[in-house]
Amino acid sequence: MTNNVRNMPADQLEAALRRAEQRSLMAGPQPPDNGGMTPSVDQRLTQVEIKLEHIAHDVGQFKWFLLGAALTMILAVIGTGIAIQQMTVATFQAAGAQANPPQPAAPPIIINVPPALPAAAPQKQ
Repeated sequence: MTNNVRNMPADQLEAALRRAEQRSLMAGPQPPDNGGMTPSVDQRLTQVEIKLEHIAHDVGQFKWFLLGAALTMILAVIGTGIAIQQMTVATFQAAGAQANPPQPAAPPIIINVPPALPAAAPQKQ
């Protein structure tokens, strides 16, 4: 329990102790039967408050870390999609810009008709 208190910055520790003292002063007079337990209860309450502040601080930092990680992943996916689309467009534009060699003209179709033969003489019978 005390390891976290020892690692805590001095200004946070002092602030937590001041809050604990103010709470004990605002609570009014203590019941007469708990005189022996008050110092240990106050010390434990102070330690719990300090741990709660650490937890709140750590959770706040983790929320921002998680938000940043999620935003990074979303932007990476969107950026990858845009990059793929741009590469596809560039590929088709480059393919369309290639110089096509002229196609040779198809040879004309020539139909040769044999010359007409002279008519045969009629045969006698």
